[in-house]
Amino acid sequence: MSDKVEQKDHTARDLDTLILIGSFLAVFGVAVMIAVFYTDTFHGKIVNLISGGLIFLIGLAGVIKGRWNRKKG
Repeated sequence: MSDKVEQKDHTARDLDTLILIGSFLAVFGVAVMIAVFYTDTFHGKIVNLISGGLIFLIGLAGVIKGRWNRKKG
């Protein structure tokens, strides 16, 4: 019985970490996309837009997965 409670607590901490890291990546992705306006070259703007969008989507997926698994568990 104690092992199951410990496992559930460990899983909840893992999901909190996933949500926290996902939030950080989402905010970082937005910051990279804002840098598009401060880049001089067209190539730099495209790179910032694509990389910022991907970082944001990875972070958003982490937040959604963490919250969904937390509600499920």
